[in-house]
Amino acid sequence: MAEKEMIYNVPLRKELLKVPRYKRTQKAVRAMREFVAKHSKMDNVKIGKYLNLKLWEHGRKNPPTKLTVKVIKDKDFATVELPDAPIEEKPEEEKKGLIGKLREKVTGKGKIEVESETPEVKKEEERIEETEKEKEEVMKSAPEKEHAHLKVEEPEKKIDTREMEEKERHKKIVSKVQKPKHEKRK
Repeated sequence: MAEKEMIYNVPLRKELLKVPRYKRTQKAVRAMREFVAKHSKMDNVKIGKYLNLKLWEHGRKNPPTKLTVKVIKDKDFATVELPDAPIEEKPEEEKKGLIGKLREKVTGKGKIEVESETPEVKKEEERIEETEKEKEEVMKSAPEKEHAHLKVEEPEKKIDTREMEEKERHKKIVSKVQKPKHEKRK
């Protein structure tokens, strides 16, 4: 489905008067979404950056009572923006982010060899390598630390009776300081 553009005058005053003063801009945003969803017959509505700034321009108590907006219908969602707002389209490299700047080759061990193009990419690559080394060191030292303070004891044979459970409870001697507050009251 091709993109379709429509321009609407959205009345917000009737909706704003239904809520307390401090919730009016929040209600204006919801009313804008509802209006566009109804008129564009789309469930998923995205509010643009400049329209959002315009709605919140005078704080949460004083939103505009009427706005002219441009609705752009795509395949999955409708975007609402001010008619004179600049259209920001990112080039494909920026959309991909750091991964777009890197050329990756996966080796047999599952590691990634990276050919960097900029100093930023080199710094990011070094940071990733450092974190991987730290993870490996932690993984090597973790089992030793975990088992150093634990004593492995074989559990005694437990019979599921009330008497045995009470005996086990009484074996654990707890001082008054260690007792939780709800037990102290008793």
